[in-house]
Amino acid sequence: MTQAIDYKNVFDAVPQPSLIVFPETDGKGVVTDFQVLYENPAFTNLMRILTDDGRKNEQFRAELDSFPPLFNTARQAGSGKPFFEMELESASLNSRFRIQAAEVSGGTYLLSLMGEEKIRLSPAELNASDSLDALTGLPDRSYFNRVFDQAIDAAVINGRTAGIVLIDLDDMKSINDSSGHLAGDSILRRSAHLLERFAGDNCLVFRYGDDEFLLLQTDLPSKDRLATISDVIFDSFQNIGIRISAGIACCPDDSANAADLLKFADLAVKTAKRNGKNTVVFFEQWMYANFLRRSLLQQKLIIAAANGSFEQYYQPQFSLSNDRLRGFEALLRWNDATLGMISPDEFIPIAEETHVICELGSWVLHRACETLRTWREQYGFAGIMSVNVSPSQLLGNGFIEDLETSLKTYGVQPGSLEVEITEGIFIHDIGRIVPLLQQIRQLGVLVSLDDFGTGYSSFRYLQFLPIDTLKVDKAFVSNLTENPNMQAKLTESIISLGNKLELETIAEGVEREEQLKVLKTMHCSVLQGFYRGRPMPKAKCDAVLAGDISQLDRLGSEQLEI
Repeated sequence: MTQAIDYKNVFDAVPQPSLIVFPETDGKGVVTDFQVLYENPAFTNLMRILTDDGRKNEQFRAELDSFPPLFNTARQAGSGKPFFEMELESASLNSRFRIQAAEVSGGTYLLSLMGEEKIRLSPAELNASDSLDALTGLPDRSYFNRVFDQAIDAAVINGRTAGIVLIDLDDMKSINDSSGHLAGDSILRRSAHLLERFAGDNCLVFRYGDDEFLLLQTDLPSKDRLATISDVIFDSFQNIGIRISAGIACCPDDSANAADLLKFADLAVKTAKRNGKNTVVFFEQWMYANFLRRSLLQQKLIIAAANGSFEQYYQPQFSLSNDRLRGFEALLRWNDATLGMISPDEFIPIAEETHVICELGSWVLHRACETLRTWREQYGFAGIMSVNVSPSQLLGNGFIEDLETSLKTYGVQPGSLEVEITEGIFIHDIGRIVPLLQQIRQLGVLVSLDDFGTGYSSFRYLQFLPIDTLKVDKAFVSNLTENPNMQAKLTESIISLGNKLELETIAEGVEREEQLKVLKTMHCSVLQGFYRGRPMPKAKCDAVLAGDISQLDRLGSEQLEI
């Protein structure tokens, strides 16, 4: 028994934009227009995409209006055959496509749009001096811009996948600085030679920027095929010893808009860089959401810094030997009027990138010193105020002078101010870092090394770094009791080393009594964390220093001494 076929579902599944039309004729049988009886989802989607892209929809329908006389001519040339095709130039799509017309029944026709699959390289254009990169001989960005829209439009029309692979060569600046630009140029030429092997009818390779190449791949059956191609490309680069970070964006999966695809591929590259480089990343929508959030925060951050819309909080630190208050760490907080409280983990990296961090850091320093003077005068506070200093701030012009001004302006006592630097500073020139730290100590200011064991430094640095305090990162403390065989041994080694070098040791992120007990057995000097006290605004700290211990926002219940 023959199964009935649902022809509407079949027609809807056709990937090419298609119409079922009934030609309207004048008295002489000349086709003057079409009555559209049905359009499949692919055609509807094409119209929606073109509408989103500005006036293309209107222009494209105007081009289709010119089709009836062409249809009439082709039908005559075809000697009445029920099937024929013709080409139609599309100014709105910036490309050529074919229209296939097939008679279905009773004078009704099926019209299907077929885009130009192969990317046509004009020899005149490609050989022009402004279209070829002089170093690699590859088509350059200007030529890519001329063919990209055409490729994306063809993918949309034909219901196929097109994609771009944006490739950024890792660490080229370091290579140029250490080995010279000739060595860098050699790597660029080798990369271009490798990528040329992938070029073909439906794949073009471009030198897109200084250290960037781009593959434009069309007529793919799916996104998975591009994943396979990118894996082969990545392995080929590894085989010749060149590290790359690559980002991939696809049409129509990610967008049918050419500009968006470029932006998305670039976001994927940035994600690859943040993930440690030398990897390939497909674009995902959360990357764009993060990008929009980051852009918004960047704009707001600059305004907030100019308006002084930040607040200083202070987290207490307690000695483990006698439970007495050692001091406070000054912490920057940002409560935006519309976004609410924004985490420092989110806005500090943006402040670093936009160089706002130096302005914020100076504000924190002066405010901390002012608060330190107030507490000494009003409550007899003789503890330590710890202030974080970013690499940009420390290495920037005028930090030592700014520090000296703060000390003199607020009459800060020697040994009562501590500057915290992180391990990340060691990716910079350590030959510049050590003299700066020595100058800081000569001013009577203590120096603390934060986040030890998580980043760029090593134990050997400790023998010549002019520091007073070693802070054990909360990453070691958080799993201290859950995985004692590993975390406990690592943490104990760091604390033991600090003690042997006569450095004060501070454990960050202590939140449970079990962690506190283990740290005591390891002879850690100072505890900092929610168990003893969360970061607090100045008003609460004032109350604590005045003797009201109940104002401490903490998880533990032990009696503490202020």
